Amino acid sequence: MKKILAMLMAVLMLVSFAACGGNNNEEETTTNPEVVTDAPVNSEGEEVTDAPEVENETEAEEVTEEGETEAEEATEEGETEAEEETKKEDKPADKPAKVEKLTADKLASLMNSATKAVVSNGSYSYNRVCAFVPGKGIDVGDKTATLNKLIGMVADDANLDSVVGGFIGIGTKQGTMPKDKDSLKDNYEIKATALKGSDIQNLKEANGVYSFTIANATDPQKDNKTPVSRFTNDFITHKEVVDGIADALGGLANLLTVNSTKVNYKSIEVEVTVKDGKITNIAYSYTFDAVLNLKALGVKIDGTGTATTNGEFSNIKY
Repeated sequence: MKKILAMLMAVLMLVSFAACGGNNNEEETTTNPEVVTDAPVNSEGEEVTDAPEVENETEAEEVTEEGETEAEEATEEGETEAEEETKKEDKPADKPAKVEKLTADKLASLMNSATKAVVSNGSYSYNRVCAFVPGKGIDVGDKTATLNKLIGMVADDANLDSVVGGFIGIGTKQGTMPKDKDSLKDNYEIKATALKGSDIQNLKEANGVYSFTIANATDPQKDNKTPVSRFTNDFITHKEVVDGIADALGGLANLLTVNSTKVNYKSIEVEVTVKDGKITNIAYSYTFDAVLNLKALGVKIDGTGTATTNGEFSNIKY
């Protein structure tokens, strides 16, 4: 009996010991868990929660290097843009293309081709004024009054100035070509010029306007043999004066005839406006002295006169 009780006591003690041993293990496991954390700690061993979580040092280095690279690229890009802006500011503004000035030869060539086109199939406005210099109309000395009276008998309000002057170009002509061609004498139309570079003297240019002079001429003919005749038909020949007076006086033409003429054209000045390579305006002026050998009432007398002429062709279109 005692042996049985002893065995039971031994079993109970083993079971109790085993139970106690198991509880101790659980308590150790529960109270001292092995916690693994990647959070950084400070010098006191406390976790720093604000620091970014980085899996490892390599990734941190890559992030740092990437940030530095982007910063460097942004800096370089900013410097490049700044340099470009500086270069733009330093670069002078583009200047308008400089138009090459025409030489005398090139201007002569341009005028020849342009006037030929206008005469062929163009249009323009014209304004021409020719007047005796005050006090220097047709003067035949002491016969002036007698001739004026005689001419007045043939045509009311006519005199030496109007009859002779009318055929040497005195008067005003205005209109538009080709609409008014019938009222414009051929002498005063645009001529298809045949200029040479040597005809253009003292050439100057300002804002597309070319000014030059043409040599003086005495009794020029419409044969393109003189500079003035290569430029214009606006001058009178002896034959034109004789024919004109004869037509005006009709059957009384024998009362006044012109035996000879001597007309000196001087101070011939021309202005030509060129725009976009085309001539748009031609203006000219000159002074002329006329010496006429007349025969009036069977008496030979000399007459003189001085006049100025200003002509302009504008709105030229080809």
